[in-house]
Amino acid sequence: MPACHVLIAKWISPAERGRFVSFIYTGMPLGSAATLIISGYIAHYMGWASVFYVTGVVTIIWAGLWFWLVYETPSVHPTISDEEYNYIEANLADQRDDNNGKLKTPWREIFRSVPMWGILICHPASTWGHYTCLILTPTYLKTALHFDLTSVRNLNNVNLIATKSIYFKMSRIVGSPLVHTLRAGWRPW
Repeated sequence: MPACHVLIAKWISPAERGRFVSFIYTGMPLGSAATLIISGYIAHYMGWASVFYVTGVVTIIWAGLWFWLVYETPSVHPTISDEEYNYIEANLADQRDDNNGKLKTPWREIFRSVPMWGILICHPASTWGHYTCLILTPTYLKTALHFDLTSVRNLNNVNLIATKSIYFKMSRIVGSPLVHTLRAGWRPW
């Protein structure tokens, strides 16, 4: 993920970043949900060990595509059109610094920021709750409610698809306009 943020800063204009980041952060859990759905079928038809082989091969293919298609900046991309390059550069011109990249990190302001502390506390708690439910729901359905593997897989798939669909829609409906409102200068304090 850290590479993603650097690429976003170098490729995506500030006006489009909110929507783009919400798309990325929504895609990650959807990818997890899709992997869990597919993994149930792979385990059922090919054996549990094949889940690791299949996801490993898909990861290698993904990494190969990433190394082949992704470039650090628009200026080094070999197939970018002049029109696209000029559009990106024009939209990113405002954020260029005149200090040759030697800006001081405002550590004091960062650690005094209430939103930073909110993210620092809430994100790990949210992630823990998300993955705890994600991992333990099938186990609970199988052991406590005595569902068979196919029923657990299918019920879990419905749960994952519904959860991720709602998350995707809400992040697009609420998240993107909220980011643009905050960027425009609105502050609650």
